[in-house]
Amino acid sequence: TSAAAPMATATAATGATVLMTKLPVYPGATLAAAETPTVNGKHVVSDVYTAKDSFDKVYAWYENALPAHAETGHEKDQSQESADFMMTAGTTQQSVSILKTGGVEVTNITLTVTTE
Repeated sequence: TSAAAPMATATAATGATVLMTKLPVYPGATLAAAETPTVNGKHVVSDVYTAKDSFDKVYAWYENALPAHAETGHEKDQSQESADFMMTAGTTQQSVSILKTGGVEVTNITLTVTTE
Protein backbone atom coordinates (compact mmCIF):
# COMPACT_ATOMS: atom_id res chain seq x y z
CA THR A 1 0.00 0.00 0.00
CA SER A 2 1.09 3.55 -0.50
CA ALA A 3 0.86 4.21 3.25
CA ALA A 4 3.59 1.65 3.91
CA ALA A 5 5.99 3.02 1.29
CA PRO A 6 7.11 6.14 3.21
CA MET A 7 7.75 4.00 6.30
CA ALA A 8 9.91 1.58 4.29
CA THR A 9 11.88 4.49 2.83
CA ALA A 10 12.42 6.02 6.27
CA THR A 11 13.62 2.68 7.65
CA ALA A 12 16.03 2.21 4.75
CA ALA A 13 17.33 5.77 5.11
CA THR A 14 18.10 5.42 8.82
CA GLY A 15 19.52 1.94 8.33
CA ALA A 16 17.91 0.54 11.48
CA THR A 17 14.66 -0.27 13.16
CA VAL A 18 14.32 0.41 16.87
CA LEU A 19 14.96 -2.70 18.95
CA MET A 20 13.18 -3.29 22.20
CA THR A 21 15.27 -3.39 25.38
CA LYS A 22 13.64 -6.74 26.20
CA LEU A 23 10.98 -8.68 24.33
CA PRO A 24 7.72 -8.59 26.30
CA VAL A 25 6.37 -11.83 27.79
CA TYR A 26 2.63 -12.29 27.52
CA PRO A 27 1.01 -11.95 30.99
CA GLY A 28 0.35 -15.36 32.53
CA ALA A 29 2.45 -17.23 29.96
CA THR A 30 4.55 -20.14 31.24
CA LEU A 31 8.13 -20.81 30.14
CA ALA A 32 8.12 -24.19 28.37
CA ALA A 33 11.64 -24.31 26.88
CA ALA A 34 14.77 -22.17 26.64
CA GLU A 35 17.58 -22.60 24.13
CA THR A 36 20.81 -20.72 23.44
CA PRO A 37 22.34 -22.44 20.40
CA THR A 38 24.92 -20.96 18.06
CA VAL A 39 23.64 -21.18 14.48
CA ASN A 40 25.92 -20.32 11.55
CA GLY A 41 28.16 -18.30 13.87
CA LYS A 42 25.24 -16.33 15.30
CA HIS A 43 24.25 -16.44 18.97
CA VAL A 44 20.56 -17.28 19.35
CA VAL A 45 18.52 -16.96 22.55
CA SER A 46 15.08 -18.51 22.14
CA ASP A 47 12.42 -18.88 24.84
CA VAL A 48 9.19 -20.75 24.20
CA TYR A 49 6.17 -19.85 26.32
CA THR A 50 2.66 -21.28 26.45
CA ALA A 51 -0.49 -19.33 27.25
CA LYS A 52 -3.97 -20.66 27.94
CA ASP A 53 -5.60 -17.67 26.21
CA SER A 54 -6.91 -17.80 22.64
CA PHE A 55 -4.68 -17.01 19.66
CA ASP A 56 -6.71 -13.87 18.98
CA LYS A 57 -6.20 -12.53 22.51
CA VAL A 58 -2.43 -13.24 22.51
CA TYR A 59 -2.07 -11.80 18.99
CA ALA A 60 -3.93 -8.59 19.90
CA TRP A 61 -1.73 -8.14 23.00
CA TYR A 62 1.50 -8.47 20.97
CA GLU A 63 0.13 -6.21 18.24
CA ASN A 64 -0.16 -3.48 20.89
CA ALA A 65 3.05 -4.36 22.80
CA LEU A 66 5.41 -4.39 19.79
CA PRO A 67 6.44 -1.49 17.54
CA ALA A 68 4.14 -0.56 14.67
CA HIS A 69 4.94 -2.32 11.38
CA ALA A 70 6.83 -5.14 13.16
CA GLU A 71 4.43 -7.81 11.88
CA THR A 72 5.95 -9.80 9.02
CA GLY A 73 3.33 -12.51 8.53
CA HIS A 74 -0.05 -13.85 9.61
CA GLU A 75 -1.42 -17.15 8.34
CA LYS A 76 -4.54 -19.12 9.14
CA ASP A 77 -5.78 -22.43 7.81
CA GLN A 78 -8.01 -25.22 9.08
CA SER A 79 -5.39 -26.76 11.38
CA GLN A 80 -3.45 -23.77 12.76
CA GLU A 81 -2.98 -20.01 12.95
CA SER A 82 0.36 -18.21 13.22
CA ALA A 83 1.76 -14.69 13.30
CA ASP A 84 5.34 -13.40 13.16
CA PHE A 85 6.82 -10.09 14.25
CA MET A 86 10.42 -8.97 13.63
CA MET A 87 12.63 -6.03 14.58
CA THR A 88 16.24 -5.62 13.38
CA ALA A 89 19.09 -3.20 13.97
CA GLY A 90 22.61 -3.82 12.72
CA THR A 91 23.50 -7.46 13.39
CA THR A 92 20.79 -7.96 16.03
CA GLN A 93 17.38 -9.39 15.21
CA GLN A 94 14.42 -9.84 17.58
CA SER A 95 11.41 -11.92 16.68
CA VAL A 96 8.13 -13.02 18.23
CA SER A 97 6.23 -15.98 16.78
CA ILE A 98 2.75 -16.97 17.92
CA LEU A 99 1.33 -20.38 16.99
CA LYS A 100 -1.98 -22.07 17.77
CA THR A 101 -2.41 -25.61 16.49
CA GLY A 102 -5.86 -27.15 16.27
CA GLY A 103 -6.67 -29.61 19.03
CA VAL A 104 -4.06 -28.13 21.39
CA GLU A 105 -5.30 -26.15 24.38
CA VAL A 106 -2.43 -23.65 24.53
CA THR A 107 -1.05 -20.90 22.32
CA ASN A 108 2.73 -21.11 21.81
CA ILE A 109 4.82 -17.94 21.92
CA THR A 110 8.48 -18.01 20.84
CA LEU A 111 10.68 -15.01 21.71
CA THR A 112 14.04 -15.04 19.87
CA VAL A 113 17.03 -12.70 19.86
CA THR A 114 19.80 -13.38 17.31
CA THR A 115 23.15 -11.56 17.45
CA GLU A 116 26.46 -12.05 15.64
